[in-house]
Amino acid sequence: AISTHINFWRIKMGFWGVGLYNNDFTCDVRDTYTQFLQKKYANNEACKKTITTFQECIGTDEEPLLWYALADSQWTLGRLTEDIKGKALHYLQAEYVLLPWAEETKEAIGWQKTLSKLLHKLSRPQPKEKIIEDPADFQFNPGNIGDVFAYQFHSKEAKKTNYYGKYILFQKIGTAENGYGYQCPHVVFFDELFDEIPCSTAISSL
Repeated sequence: AISTHINFWRIKMGFWGVGLYNNDFTCDVRDTYTQFLQKKYANNEACKKTITTFQECIGTDEEPLLWYALADSQWTLGRLTEDIKGKALHYLQAEYVLLPWAEETKEAIGWQKTLSKLLHKLSRPQPKEKIIEDPADFQFNPGNIGDVFAYQFHSKEAKKTNYYGKYILFQKIGTAENGYGYQCPHVVFFDELFDEIPCSTAISSL
């Protein structure tokens, strides 16, 4: 079992919950690894490139998150290597738990439960290797410069806030490479929430 002795984590990235992927860093690790697989890299090569991408976190307080996210992502896809598993288990079985919250808070307790679940998961046989879908048909850079897009909050997390069902608007002002060879929109957001999508005349006056 994971020790309850807690070392406060001076965290640099944003956390919005106690789930493994309720922070910017682990989401980036998971997505980076998956995208390398989608680009047809072999598992070991995708893993090495992911580690290289986040090399700056090695030896810092953020390092355990790298191994947690990479091990969980590999296990889920049926590709967990003994090396990555060992690195994740090293921190999960350590005599302390790194936390982004102060001791004895409900968030700290929730994070400990998340790590306990991950420890149990990595101790089980992983599933068969899953097929990675080719994202070639996905349009990474839709629309033209100046186009305005609307997004509606509809997730389970949004239901816990006042944002559920509301819209935000963002405008494409250019393109930028995302680091994986894809050109993606460079956008700016309108600083306002909408109950419904405004007409083009109303948008032009914002």
